[in-house]
Amino acid sequence: MILPLMLQFLTPPWVSFIGLGAISAAVMSSADSSILSSSTMFARNIYQAIFFTDASERHVLRVMWVAIVVVAALASLMALTVNSIYGLFVLSSDLVYVLLFPQLLLVLYWNEHCNSYGCLASISSGFLFRFLGFVLCNFQGGEPLIGLPAFLAYPFYDPILGQLFPFRTMSMIISLMSHVIVSIIARWIFVNNLLPAKWDLLRCFNQPIIPGTVPALAIRPTVPVSTISQSSDLRKKSHDDS
Repeated sequence: MILPLMLQFLTPPWVSFIGLGAISAAVMSSADSSILSSSTMFARNIYQAIFFTDASERHVLRVMWVAIVVVAALASLMALTVNSIYGLFVLSSDLVYVLLFPQLLLVLYWNEHCNSYGCLASISSGFLFRFLGFVLCNFQGGEPLIGLPAFLAYPFYDPILGQLFPFRTMSMIISLMSHVIVSIIARWIFVNNLLPAKWDLLRCFNQPIIPGTVPALAIRPTVPVSTISQSSDLRKKSHDDS
Protein backbone atom coordinates (compact mmCIF):
# COMPACT_ATOMS: atom_id res chain seq x y z
CA MET A 1 0.00 0.00 0.00
CA ILE A 2 2.97 2.38 0.34
CA LEU A 3 3.68 2.77 -3.37
CA PRO A 4 0.08 3.63 -4.39
CA LEU A 5 -0.12 6.22 -1.58
CA MET A 6 3.18 7.76 -2.65
CA LEU A 7 2.01 7.94 -6.25
CA GLN A 8 -1.30 9.49 -5.20
CA PHE A 9 -0.07 12.17 -2.79
CA LEU A 10 3.59 12.83 -3.67
CA THR A 11 3.57 12.91 -7.49
CA PRO A 12 1.78 14.95 -10.18
CA PRO A 13 -1.55 13.58 -11.42
CA TRP A 14 -0.19 12.31 -14.74
CA VAL A 15 2.64 10.43 -12.98
CA SER A 16 0.13 8.97 -10.51
CA PHE A 17 -2.11 7.87 -13.40
CA ILE A 18 0.71 6.08 -15.23
CA GLY A 19 2.15 4.55 -12.06
CA LEU A 20 -1.17 3.19 -10.78
CA GLY A 21 -1.94 1.86 -14.27
CA ALA A 22 1.39 0.01 -14.34
CA ILE A 23 0.74 -1.50 -10.90
CA SER A 24 -2.78 -2.54 -11.92
CA ALA A 25 -1.46 -4.14 -15.12
CA ALA A 26 1.17 -6.11 -13.19
CA VAL A 27 -1.42 -7.32 -10.67
CA MET A 28 -3.88 -8.32 -13.41
CA SER A 29 -1.16 -10.16 -15.34
CA SER A 30 -0.17 -12.21 -12.28
CA ALA A 31 -3.80 -12.87 -11.34
CA ASP A 32 -4.96 -14.13 -14.75
CA SER A 33 -1.82 -16.26 -15.13
CA SER A 34 -2.48 -17.92 -11.77
CA ILE A 35 -6.16 -18.53 -12.59
CA LEU A 36 -5.35 -19.93 -16.03
CA SER A 37 -2.59 -22.22 -14.75
CA SER A 38 -4.78 -23.57 -11.92
CA SER A 39 -7.68 -24.26 -14.29
CA THR A 40 -5.40 -25.90 -16.86
CA MET A 41 -3.80 -28.16 -14.25
CA PHE A 42 -7.22 -29.25 -13.01
CA ALA A 43 -8.57 -29.91 -16.51
CA ARG A 44 -5.48 -31.74 -17.79
CA ASN A 45 -3.87 -33.41 -14.78
CA ILE A 46 -6.99 -34.36 -12.83
CA TYR A 47 -10.12 -34.34 -14.99
CA GLN A 48 -8.61 -35.78 -18.18
CA ALA A 49 -5.70 -37.78 -16.78
CA ILE A 50 -7.64 -39.59 -14.04
CA PHE A 51 -11.40 -39.50 -14.54
CA PHE A 52 -12.08 -39.05 -18.28
CA THR A 53 -9.07 -40.23 -20.26
CA ASP A 54 -11.02 -40.41 -23.53
CA ALA A 55 -12.35 -36.83 -23.28
CA SER A 56 -12.01 -34.78 -26.45
CA GLU A 57 -10.17 -31.47 -26.66
CA ARG A 58 -13.46 -29.60 -26.92
CA HIS A 59 -14.71 -31.33 -23.77
CA VAL A 60 -11.53 -30.50 -21.85
CA LEU A 61 -11.70 -26.90 -23.06
CA ARG A 62 -15.23 -26.52 -21.69
CA VAL A 63 -14.16 -27.98 -18.37
CA MET A 64 -11.31 -25.48 -18.34
CA TRP A 65 -13.76 -22.62 -18.88
CA VAL A 66 -15.86 -23.77 -15.93
CA ALA A 67 -12.75 -24.21 -13.79
CA ILE A 68 -11.64 -20.64 -14.61
CA VAL A 69 -14.98 -19.28 -13.37
CA VAL A 70 -14.85 -21.38 -10.20
CA VAL A 71 -11.23 -20.48 -9.39
CA ALA A 72 -11.88 -16.78 -10.05
CA ALA A 73 -14.96 -16.86 -7.80
CA LEU A 74 -13.06 -18.58 -4.98
CA ALA A 75 -10.15 -16.13 -5.32
CA SER A 76 -12.54 -13.16 -5.22
CA LEU A 77 -14.30 -14.58 -2.16
CA MET A 78 -10.99 -15.07 -0.37
CA ALA A 79 -9.83 -11.57 -1.30
CA LEU A 80 -13.04 -10.04 0.08
CA THR A 81 -12.97 -12.16 3.24
CA VAL A 82 -9.31 -11.90 4.27
CA ASN A 83 -8.05 -8.44 5.18
CA SER A 84 -4.31 -9.15 5.10
CA ILE A 85 -2.38 -9.71 1.89
CA TYR A 86 0.62 -10.71 3.97
CA GLY A 87 -1.57 -13.31 5.70
CA LEU A 88 -2.55 -14.79 2.32
CA PHE A 89 1.12 -14.97 1.35
CA VAL A 90 1.96 -16.78 4.59
CA LEU A 91 -0.99 -19.13 4.12
CA SER A 92 0.13 -19.96 0.56
CA SER A 93 3.65 -20.71 1.77
CA ASP A 94 2.11 -22.84 4.51
CA LEU A 95 0.17 -24.89 1.94
CA VAL A 96 3.26 -25.35 -0.22
CA TYR A 97 5.28 -26.54 2.76
CA VAL A 98 2.68 -28.94 4.17
CA LEU A 99 1.08 -30.30 0.98
CA LEU A 100 3.47 -29.87 -1.96
CA PHE A 101 6.92 -30.18 -0.41
CA PRO A 102 6.51 -33.91 0.48
CA GLN A 103 5.31 -34.65 -3.06
CA LEU A 104 8.26 -32.85 -4.68
CA LEU A 105 10.80 -34.45 -2.34
CA LEU A 106 9.56 -38.00 -2.99
CA VAL A 107 9.14 -37.52 -6.74
CA LEU A 108 12.75 -36.34 -7.02
CA TYR A 109 14.41 -38.89 -4.73
CA TRP A 110 11.92 -41.79 -4.53
CA ASN A 111 10.41 -41.75 -7.99
CA GLU A 112 10.44 -45.51 -8.62
CA HIS A 113 8.03 -46.20 -5.76
CA CYS A 114 5.70 -43.18 -5.91
CA ASN A 115 2.17 -43.55 -7.25
CA SER A 116 -1.08 -41.62 -7.34
CA TYR A 117 -2.54 -43.43 -4.34
CA GLY A 118 0.31 -42.21 -2.16
CA CYS A 119 -0.07 -38.67 -3.50
CA LEU A 120 -3.79 -38.58 -2.69
CA ALA A 121 -3.21 -39.99 0.77
CA SER A 122 -0.41 -37.50 1.40
CA ILE A 123 -2.42 -34.44 0.35
CA SER A 124 -5.51 -35.61 2.26
CA SER A 125 -3.66 -36.34 5.49
CA GLY A 126 -1.66 -33.12 5.33
CA PHE A 127 -4.77 -31.04 4.75
CA LEU A 128 -6.65 -32.95 7.43
CA PHE A 129 -4.06 -32.51 10.16
CA ARG A 130 -3.27 -28.92 9.18
CA PHE A 131 -6.76 -27.45 8.78
CA LEU A 132 -9.76 -29.70 9.27
CA GLY A 133 -8.55 -32.08 11.93
CA PHE A 134 -10.38 -34.79 13.80
CA VAL A 135 -13.10 -32.84 15.57
CA LEU A 136 -14.09 -35.81 17.71
CA CYS A 137 -10.54 -36.17 18.95
CA ASN A 138 -10.04 -32.40 19.20
CA PHE A 139 -6.94 -32.63 17.05
CA GLN A 140 -6.32 -29.62 14.85
CA GLY A 141 -3.84 -26.85 14.35
CA GLY A 142 -6.40 -24.20 13.51
CA GLU A 143 -6.02 -21.21 11.24
CA PRO A 144 -7.29 -17.85 12.52
CA LEU A 145 -6.80 -16.23 9.10
CA ILE A 146 -9.72 -18.20 7.64
CA GLY A 147 -11.67 -18.48 10.88
CA LEU A 148 -10.68 -21.99 12.00
CA PRO A 149 -10.15 -22.17 15.77
CA ALA A 150 -7.58 -24.38 17.42
CA PHE A 151 -9.48 -27.37 18.80
CA LEU A 152 -6.46 -28.80 20.60
CA ALA A 153 -4.00 -27.00 22.80
CA TYR A 154 -0.72 -28.51 21.69
CA PRO A 155 2.28 -28.29 24.01
CA PHE A 156 3.38 -24.69 24.59
CA TYR A 157 -0.10 -23.41 23.62
CA ASP A 158 -0.77 -19.83 24.60
CA PRO A 159 -4.31 -18.37 24.70
CA ILE A 160 -3.08 -15.06 23.29
CA LEU A 161 -0.25 -16.05 20.96
CA GLY A 162 -1.95 -19.25 19.80
CA GLN A 163 -0.14 -22.43 18.77
CA LEU A 164 3.57 -22.30 19.55
CA PHE A 165 4.08 -26.01 18.86
CA PRO A 166 5.50 -26.67 15.32
CA PHE A 167 2.29 -28.31 14.11
CA ARG A 168 2.99 -27.31 10.49
CA THR A 169 6.18 -29.38 10.47
CA MET A 170 4.31 -32.21 12.18
CA SER A 171 1.61 -32.08 9.48
CA MET A 172 4.30 -32.11 6.78
CA ILE A 173 5.98 -35.17 8.31
CA ILE A 174 2.61 -36.95 8.56
CA SER A 175 1.94 -36.10 4.92
CA LEU A 176 5.37 -37.42 3.91
CA MET A 177 4.98 -40.68 5.81
CA SER A 178 1.44 -41.17 4.46
CA HIS A 179 2.79 -40.95 0.92
CA VAL A 180 5.51 -43.50 1.61
CA ILE A 181 3.28 -45.99 3.44
CA VAL A 182 0.31 -45.83 1.06
CA SER A 183 2.56 -46.04 -2.03
CA ILE A 184 4.29 -49.14 -0.69
CA ILE A 185 1.00 -50.80 0.30
CA ALA A 186 -0.67 -50.02 -3.03
CA ARG A 187 2.29 -51.33 -5.01
CA TRP A 188 2.46 -54.49 -2.88
CA ILE A 189 -1.27 -55.16 -3.33
CA PHE A 190 -1.33 -54.81 -7.11
CA VAL A 191 2.08 -56.38 -7.81
CA ASN A 192 1.14 -59.50 -5.86
CA ASN A 193 -2.32 -59.61 -7.47
CA LEU A 194 -4.11 -59.34 -4.13
CA LEU A 195 -6.63 -57.17 -5.97
CA PRO A 196 -7.59 -57.52 -9.64
CA ALA A 197 -6.45 -54.91 -12.11
CA LYS A 198 -9.98 -53.54 -12.49
CA TRP A 199 -9.71 -52.10 -8.97
CA ASP A 200 -6.75 -49.98 -10.05
CA LEU A 201 -8.97 -46.93 -10.47
CA LEU A 202 -6.07 -44.50 -10.93
CA ARG A 203 -4.41 -46.76 -13.54
CA CYS A 204 -1.06 -46.86 -11.78
CA PHE A 205 -0.51 -50.59 -12.33
CA ASN A 206 -2.32 -51.37 -15.58
CA GLN A 207 0.53 -53.55 -16.82
CA PRO A 208 1.94 -56.41 -14.76
CA ILE A 209 4.99 -55.34 -12.76
CA ILE A 210 7.78 -57.73 -11.91
CA PRO A 211 9.52 -56.78 -8.65
CA GLY A 212 12.97 -55.33 -9.27
CA THR A 213 12.23 -54.33 -12.87
CA VAL A 214 11.28 -51.07 -14.55
CA PRO A 215 7.64 -50.79 -15.70
CA ALA A 216 7.17 -51.22 -19.42
CA LEU A 217 5.69 -47.74 -19.78
CA ALA A 218 8.97 -46.23 -18.58
CA ILE A 219 11.02 -47.93 -21.30
CA ARG A 220 11.19 -46.10 -24.59
CA PRO A 221 11.47 -48.45 -27.58
CA THR A 222 14.64 -47.96 -29.55
CA VAL A 223 15.41 -49.03 -33.09
CA PRO A 224 18.76 -50.78 -33.61
CA VAL A 225 21.26 -49.04 -35.84
CA SER A 226 21.49 -52.12 -38.05
CA THR A 227 17.76 -51.98 -38.73
CA ILE A 228 18.00 -48.32 -39.72
CA SER A 229 20.91 -49.02 -42.07
CA GLN A 230 19.13 -51.99 -43.65
CA SER A 231 15.99 -49.97 -44.31
CA SER A 232 18.12 -47.20 -45.81
CA ASP A 233 19.88 -49.70 -48.12
CA LEU A 234 16.55 -51.19 -49.24
CA ARG A 235 15.18 -47.75 -49.97
CA LYS A 236 18.27 -46.87 -52.01
CA LYS A 237 18.12 -50.16 -53.95
CA SER A 238 14.45 -49.72 -54.83
CA HIS A 239 15.21 -46.18 -56.01
CA ASP A 240 18.04 -47.47 -58.28
CA ASP A 241 15.81 -50.20 -59.74
CA SER A 242 13.13 -47.68 -60.62
